[in-house]
Amino acid sequence: MRKFLSLSYLFALVMTCALFTSCEKDDYDRAIELSGEWTGYFGTYYTVENPRTHKEEAFVADRTDLAFYPDHDYARYGYGYQVDYFNRGNGPYSKLYYYFKWSINNGTIIMSYPEFPEYSGRIRNYHLTSRRFHGYFEGATEPFDLDKLSNYYYMEDYYHSYHYYHQWYYDDWSWDYYFYAKERNDVNAEASEAKAIPSEKLTEKPKILRIGNIYEKN
Repeated sequence: MRKFLSLSYLFALVMTCALFTSCEKDDYDRAIELSGEWTGYFGTYYTVENPRTHKEEAFVADRTDLAFYPDHDYARYGYGYQVDYFNRGNGPYSKLYYYFKWSINNGTIIMSYPEFPEYSGRIRNYHLTSRRFHGYFEGATEPFDLDKLSNYYYMEDYYHSYHYYHQWYYDDWSWDYYFYAKERNDVNAEASEAKAIPSEKLTEKPKILRIGNIYEKN
């Protein structure tokens, strides 16, 4: 559904800013800017067990799309959907879907994932406009960077129809190519290339062990 900011709200916002030398954003302003659809690098990852080494292997998403819906117009909280995309060759899963809840309290953006509580986090140090969302998860050393695709309160329709899928997309990805690529990039490349590639393809669907953000505080 398309949304439009009411003229009375815009007028009140402009008048409030005019009364002060600087217009500090409050949680309602931030929520309006956050509501909508975003895309970019979010630093998300998942891990599975490497069948050869039996150690955890991490795969980082190439791109993440997020849709923030307010609970009601101008609400400082709501729900959303997240889709992590992995290019073919970057792990066994091509898409991971998440449902999350969000709120803004005294400038802090809180994101919680009911089915994956370990994924939940807070964002305090950030820059948020109607076009860009750039910042750090609490305890992070490197930033995420998202661009706005569509705004909940203006004329643009959402680019995608978001749904939450319990079944994640698995591409029948083979570990053979992954092992081969890793071995060729090894410091002992000449010796590695002499290793035989396993004759049987390891295409079984691996269990996801952990999900999270690569810059989260350990």
